Amino acid sequence: PPPPLPDGCQGCPISWDVPGGSFLETFPVGRFSDGHGALPFTLEMPTFDNPKGRAKTCQQRLATTDPCSECAAIPKEVDRLRPMAISVAPHTRYQFLSMLQLTELTRSLRAQINDLKLNSLNDTRRLGNTLARLDTFNAFVMALAEHNVPRVHQLISAALRHGDSMHTILNRLGEAIKMVYKPRGYTAEDLDLANLVYRL
Repeated sequence: PPPPLPDGCQGCPISWDVPGGSFLETFPVGRFSDGHGALPFTLEMPTFDNPKGRAKTCQQRLATTDPCSECAAIPKEVDRLRPMAISVAPHTRYQFLSMLQLTELTRSLRAQINDLKLNSLNDTRRLGNTLARLDTFNAFVMALAEHNVPRVHQLISAALRHGDSMHTILNRLGEAIKMVYKPRGYTAEDLDLANLVYRL
């Protein structure tokens, strides 16, 4: 005798040949939730290797081995999803991604975070160097404004010890002189300062 007919529609098998992982790893299971972008069918997995889909409108009344008309439309939906599972479009909602795509996204975001941390450290180091140079420049300005020749000599020696070139020191000193210079009669201190700059 022929095998007995099922009590109702048994849904439609899902053919999913996406490389990179198992069905559960590569299929966007988040689309089974309700709301925008939700799939019109639910997932049934008698075994991990044989996923089936059942239309949400399936009445499970058709006593035949063939799926009902609603479930028969599932392969078209699956065909529509397959390219998205292989190559995700930019700015796709996280809930529409597969587990494999979420893993890749997490790895990419982690790399971006590490790059941002490195850039932040470099920026902090550059800012510290800039502030240090500004402090030295301000010290030059104060020493020149007070005509403190020994202090100027001390600052130049410190800059040399820190690896600044003579060209850099002279430029810094020249900028500081512009900040404090005012035309007037020359005193002995002015001549001493000019002699120092000349000797540098």
